[in-house]
Amino acid sequence: MPRKARIDAPGALHHIIIRGIERKAIFKDTTDRENFFERFGHVISETETVCYAWVYMRNHYVLNLFGQSENAARRAYESFVAQGVKHGRRPDLVGGGLLRSIGSWAELKEYRDLGIRIKGDERLLGSSDFVERVLKQAEEQLEEKYRLRVSAISLQWLMDKVARYYKIEAENLKSNGKERTVTQARRVLCYIAVRKLGYRCSDVSKTMGISAGTVSKAANIGSKLSGIGKIQKLILDT
Repeated sequence: MPRKARIDAPGALHHIIIRGIERKAIFKDTTDRENFFERFGHVISETETVCYAWVYMRNHYVLNLFGQSENAARRAYESFVAQGVKHGRRPDLVGGGLLRSIGSWAELKEYRDLGIRIKGDERLLGSSDFVERVLKQAEEQLEEKYRLRVSAISLQWLMDKVARYYKIEAENLKSNGKERTVTQARRVLCYIAVRKLGYRCSDVSKTMGISAGTVSKAANIGSKLSGIGKIQKLILDT
């Protein structure tokens, strides 16, 4: 049975798993594996993604980091497990999202006996109000993404719009110029193209003449710009 789509919310932590098809090994040999680790390291660095822990097994790869080096991560993980053992069995960490949020089946039954409706989702751990708030936010984001992605906005059209908004030439967005206005315009362009219109970083990189890693990093920085929502609306609606 397929899982529900992953929910992305500010401050959320994700447990990411890469599995081999039909449980087969995910790497052909040592060279293949090392090549993947090198590329993975570059992507993490270029996009400034926080990776707390990772582990590689023969037929799958898990991201969930505890340290920047293997030895440090190992020590931190061992300490984490040791601290958890002291607490014994935790009913609040067993079962679906709703059960974990409430604490136990007994407490959940008590709420239901009282006629109190609790909102839960297996993807989220938190109070009913928190779950409702995150789901509502996610739904609004999905609606916006769907609306934008079916609008068939081309990258060239977007480049022209962004250039007009920042009062620069569209060709400047393809240059390596470090001028503040051009740099910000490039970040906004990458953010809208990748995060809102659903373009792949590789597609944007070919159009702009920059690496896919640079596009990803620019999109990430663009998402954090002050007033990015208003800027996006002005660019797309004019």
